[in-house]
Amino acid sequence: MMIVTMIAAVPCGNANQNNEQPLGGDNDSTVTVGISKVYFTKDINSEGLVKIYEALGRPASGRVAVKISTGEPGGHNFLQPELIKDLVHNVNGTIVECNTAYGGKRSTTEEHLQTAKDHGFTAIANVDIMDAEGDMRIPVKDSTHIKYDIVGSHLKNYDFMINLAHFKGHAMGGFGGVLKNQSIGVASANGKAYIHTAGKAQSPDELWENLPEQDYFLESMSAAAQAVADYFGDNILYINVMNNLSVDCDCDSHPHDPEMKDIGILASTDPVALDQACLDLVFNYTPSEDDDNASLLERINSRHGTHTVDYAEEIGLGSRQYQLINIEDNSIMNKNDNEMQHTASRLVAYFSATGTTKAVAQTLAKATDADIYEIRPEKLYTTADLDWQDNNSRSSVENANENSRPALADKNANIQNYDVIFLGFPIWWYRAPKIINTFLESYDFSGKTIILFATSGGSQLGETAKYLKGSCSKTTVIKDGKILSRNASEEELQKWVKSIGY
Repeated sequence: MMIVTMIAAVPCGNANQNNEQPLGGDNDSTVTVGISKVYFTKDINSEGLVKIYEALGRPASGRVAVKISTGEPGGHNFLQPELIKDLVHNVNGTIVECNTAYGGKRSTTEEHLQTAKDHGFTAIANVDIMDAEGDMRIPVKDSTHIKYDIVGSHLKNYDFMINLAHFKGHAMGGFGGVLKNQSIGVASANGKAYIHTAGKAQSPDELWENLPEQDYFLESMSAAAQAVADYFGDNILYINVMNNLSVDCDCDSHPHDPEMKDIGILASTDPVALDQACLDLVFNYTPSEDDDNASLLERINSRHGTHTVDYAEEIGLGSRQYQLINIEDNSIMNKNDNEMQHTASRLVAYFSATGTTKAVAQTLAKATDADIYEIRPEKLYTTADLDWQDNNSRSSVENANENSRPALADKNANIQNYDVIFLGFPIWWYRAPKIINTFLESYDFSGKTIILFATSGGSQLGETAKYLKGSCSKTTVIKDGKILSRNASEEELQKWVKSIGY
């Protein structure tokens, strides 16, 4: 399923107490805009790894760090030197790691280098333990829990990073992919303690007595991953290898054997989209005898592991919405089962102020296998702007002015690719907010069908379709749809869509 995103934070206010009441707005303005592409190959070998790297179109240059996990002694699921050596050689890369914050055989530089040697990594490339000479701090955008990211000091020696992760389960995080490899993995031993404690401690000796609420730890990982992404800018790329899918991390010296078969290699320039794509492949996996995803699902869900990806999107690191592309023939793939499919002809376009319409839209997109596009204004709304009881507030003034057209942040909806557009919004003053008119007037909807849906605390759609019709061409069909509940299930939405002939 190809998914496009354009985030909106717009006011809501209605004398009927719309479900999307002014709560400061959705504040999703930093989420990645546009289509995130994730590339896939089922060939888990050195040739497949090089091919998927090349498919990204972002050649590594300068001093290249290849961030992997060297694996704890006793473990055997880590990425093997034979698999990665051609890629490392092609980019003239250095394998980089940092010391661990627990005991084991990788908590000191001497033991860590010995482990790297024993596991065959020093035979294929130079190995740099980046915190061998201490650490340094790099800034974070999201300082909710951690105020900076503490990374190995050798990070400054590199111009480009290839984040090469083994996707699998994890005892504390639920799963490990590129976000974990870039946060915990790039952090020094002290930095690992800082992330694991959500900013409470900066020493491994103080880690275990300062463990925070689970979500705080996961959110700290997201913030640290964003710090590394910002540090390298465009000089970073992300690869997840989905093999040896154990419930345990490569940091475990006695990991459980995998219970599901290998899937493939995925890569992207968006780490959030990449980890989300891998999660989707696991969650939508069809189990069979001797090939079961149940244990890995339990591990991820019991640790609330998906929150890492959700929060990473929330703070603007990337987008959970993506297009999955098979590099063998550039065909679009169905993320649910890896079967090839054509690009969808249906789009769910919406904006949401407090998350109510967003929740419905996401469920509707899943229920109809449609692409999804979220809208944001060029100028975000403040809490005062959202005060529907103030006749002079920005939202009140805009909705009272028939000619008001709040500007969009961008125009990347690719409307030409779709025949049917489900258009969603909260009801304000018994109608659609004026930014919906802006959206309709920004594209050519000639010959297309628009089906409205909305969320509301009490109002109906009323004459919304009539007021929106003037913003489209004469050949555009706008159909009154339905007021939908935030908690509507996929099944309920499928029945509704089927009932109206779509």
